[in-house]
Amino acid sequence: MRDNSRPSSARLPARLRDRDRFDTVAPGLDEDVVRLISRKKQEPAFLTEWRLKALRHWLTMREPHWAHVKFAPLDYQSISYYSAPKSRKTTEESRRVDPKLARDVREARRTAARRARLAGVAVDAVFDSVSVATTFRSGSRPRGCVLSVSEACARIPS
Repeated sequence: MRDNSRPSSARLPARLRDRDRFDTVAPGLDEDVVRLISRKKQEPAFLTEWRLKALRHWLTMREPHWAHVKFAPLDYQSISYYSAPKSRKTTEESRRVDPKLARDVREARRTAARRARLAGVAVDAVFDSVSVATTFRSGSRPRGCVLSVSEACARIPS
């Protein structure tokens, strides 16, 4: 098994190469990577096997070319398939936000929304799954909502 616990490629964005802040698996995809990611997510054996079966099937598939668009072929081995922020201890002081920074962020949001309204365009926000899960987890749990397959398997093993 290869050691994918640390990023080894300069192709990763600088923000993901920060080993102190992120746990990122080196680029590439094979069965060892699937097992490593499953271990990191503390998934049960049946889910790991399901993911391995899906990978084996995916490896037999041909990439479709029906869309009539031209782009360079994807190099699936140059992609890192797992990156998560390392948990940090939080203190009361680290949770406090500088009031000036909070004011600046609010003003930037208002300005962007005002410009979009005046221009007559829609503005979409894109959030990564870790941000969404972190933000909504505490409010969703009392309602019985589970935000990921991994979390569901950990909380409801049967």
